[in-house]
This record gives sequence, structure tokens and C-alpha cells, in this order.
Amino acid sequence: MGLNLFRINEFTSEKNFETAELYLSQDGHHFVFVYKIEGKYFAQIQDKIFGGFDSIEDVAFRKNGNVFVFKFSNFSKMLGLIKEENQDFININGKIIGAFNKIRDFYFNENISYYIWYEYLGKSFVVINNQKYGYFKSVAKVYLSPEGSSFAIQYKEAIRHYIKSDGDVYGGYEEISNFSINYENKFFGFLFKKETGDYFANINSKVLGPFESCSDLHYYKEFDTYYFFYKQEGVNFVQINNFVFGGYDSYEILLINKKIVLISSTKIKEKETYHHIIVNGMGAFNNITEYAFSRDKEKYIFSYLKLGLFHVVTSDYGFGPYKKVSNLSVSQNGQNYCFVFQKQYDNYYVNINGDIYGPYILVSEVKIENSASNFGFIYSKNAKYFVNISNNLHGMYESASNLVLSDNGSGYSFKFSKRNKTGPLFAKLQTYLSLNEEIIEKDIDVIDYMTNSLAI
Repeated sequence: MGLNLFRINEFTSEKNFETAELYLSQDGHHFVFVYKIEGKYFAQIQDKIFGGFDSIEDVAFRKNGNVFVFKFSNFSKMLGLIKEENQDFININGKIIGAFNKIRDFYFNENISYYIWYEYLGKSFVVINNQKYGYFKSVAKVYLSPEGSSFAIQYKEAIRHYIKSDGDVYGGYEEISNFSINYENKFFGFLFKKETGDYFANINSKVLGPFESCSDLHYYKEFDTYYFFYKQEGVNFVQINNFVFGGYDSYEILLINKKIVLISSTKIKEKETYHHIIVNGMGAFNNITEYAFSRDKEKYIFSYLKLGLFHVVTSDYGFGPYKKVSNLSVSQNGQNYCFVFQKQYDNYYVNINGDIYGPYILVSEVKIENSASNFGFIYSKNAKYFVNISNNLHGMYESASNLVLSDNGSGYSFKFSKRNKTGPLFAKLQTYLSLNEEIIEKDIDVIDYMTNSLAI
């Protein structure tokens, strides 16, 4: 694409540009070239020039670059100082909208429906598709649906706060906070305080409350999930969609995605932290004892305590109840899982993708990688330690630890010790490092070691 830069007779070189910036449409076929000469701004679109202004801002493209839009201003000055009474305009494909005293915000949809929020002599107004609303004492937020047929304005009149959403008006309240709309998911929510001092939450036109306090309403449009915190009768709560957790001093949302919500809660006096999980928006689990996620956080495994017994939940299955569970793990690609569980009579078992190994006196480590056939675990039986690597058994050892598997299944390593006879009545305990069945160290005290798990 050739760019024929605009020239004024007395300016024959690009050196005369005080500033210059080229804006390209997403497809790269359309441009707006903005530059400054002798304190004035100009905008070139193809062979047409607009200028000179005191500022040009917020350049954008719509309709695959076929429509451009930007704001430009002419400043009013007194004694060389810029006054508040500026003259702001919107240029949309050469059509000028304005003048406005001060444009605070504006937005154009792909179908060129729009809003402009502006101020004039200390009063606020909003223009939505050529329809003016106001004046208001102040405006906090403006929303416009993607097709431009619905809108919402959060504003203040006198000392009261209001929200106008199409034909509905909510107010007047002492406070409004965290107002949010998502038209695609049909979410509408805000927090408010009445003059009585009570707090409330309005979620999709359903009013929740009264609360002693209420704060931090957040909405995640990609997961269609909201949460907020509140206090009622001296007790702190968090509400996540339709699930409510209460009775703790504080809460933190650790993870939100399409599959799961992970929450931590704290009791300050006991100095204890607890975890809670919501799965697929369908069920909530308390007393989480252990959890693990795949790399993308979409697949999971966790355990929870209920009536003194442990249960395990994976992305696809549920297991239990058990006397104990441990070593929960899920592969990085989320396709495989493993865990250790204890049934009655103090026997331990290993669950690898639903295949059960055991019983064992003790299981100390379990690993699972991206291939279902690439797994390993260390267990104790008859006072000896064994290492199971993808159903290949290694042992008998006095101890075994530090099991590492390569991600691609090409190798493994672990540390072990065994006794070797040094005389008729004596046996010395020696420590070794096994790397793919090769003993690479012996008769040493292995403090620590590192392997490259991508390709051992």
C-alpha cells in the first residue's frame, strides 16, 4: 500500500512533522495518518485531509476498516491558558457530530449505533443514537448493546444515584457501586445502599439483602460467573452465582474458569485456611483437603471430607468414600489422573486412571504424565520398597524416593538404598541413583539431584 503523505506548500519535508502516527485498520487496507505541524493536528484518510485542530484522539475503525472515527478538539483559551469550555467533535467517515463542551467518553458499534457522553457548563448529558438524555449532575457509566437497541446509564441527580436501563429506572439510592452489564449473557448487576444504611445487591433485577455491608461485585463474561461479598448479622459471606459460603472471616477467589471455581476462606482466630470448590456451576464442595489442575486449569482432581470420610472427584468421575486419600495428581494435558487411597484395615491402594493397584502397607509417591502408559509409584510391602514404572517393577530396597518421569515417557529416575554384605556378619547400607535402569551412583549419600523431565 502506497501512502501519499499530505504536503503544505511551505512544508516540503517530513522533518516539519512535530509528531506523526499512522493508524491501520485490522485488515491493514485502511489508514488514518495523524500528524502535527506548528502546534496543529491534521488527519489524512486516503487523499482527504481534516485539520488543523488542537488535538486528535481515539482513532478507531468499524465495518472492516471502511468506516473511521476519531475525536478532535479546538481549545478555548484565555490569557494563554486552556479553559474548560473546549469544543469537542466526533468525525465519523467525514460526518461531523458536535460541538460539545467536553466529551468524556464515546463508542460506536459495528453497525454505527453509538453513544456520546459529554459535559456542558458542569452538567452531564448522554446522546444515544441521536436521542439526548439529561441533564444529570454527573454520569458514572454508559452501556450500549452490540446492536444498539438497548442502553444503560448510571447517573446522579441532586444527592441521589440512579440507573436508567432502557425504560426502567432504579433509584434513588445513597450509593451505587460495581454496576455491570453483559448483553450477550443477559447479565445485569449492581450494589446499592439505601438512606437507611442497609446494603443490597441487584442481580438480574432480583434484589438480595438487606446486608450490613456489601462490596466487590465482579462479573466474568467469558464464564458467565459473578461474585460479591457481604456481611449479615455479623457473619461474612461470599456469593458466587447461586452458591453462598459463610461463617469465615475472609474469602479469596483463587480460580474461575468454565469448569470450576476455587475459593479459599480464613478463620483468623484458628489461623486456618479452608478451600471450597464449585464444579461446572452444578455443585459446591466444602472441606477440600487436596486438589490439582492440568496446565490449562480445565481438568481437575480434588478430595473433600464429609462425615469423617474422604471422597475424590475428577473431571469425569467420583470415587469414595475412603478412610484416607493423598497424592492427587493430574497430567499437564489433563487426560490422566492418579491418587492414593486407604480402605479399612489400613491397606493402601493406587488409582491410575481407574486401574487399581494394591493393597500395600505404604505408598509414598505417585506420578502420571501425558501418556496414560507413562506412570510410576513407590510403595512398601513386606518391609521392603518397590518402584513400579509403567508396570515394570524395581526392588527390593530398604528405601526409595525422588521419583521423576520424563514427559514423553522415554525415561525415569529415582533414588534408592539397599544393604550390601561387607563381611560374614555385616551389611552396609548404600545409596544409589537409578537412571533408566542404569546405576549411575553408588556408595554415596545422595543429598539432592535434578533431571530434565522432558527427556531423561
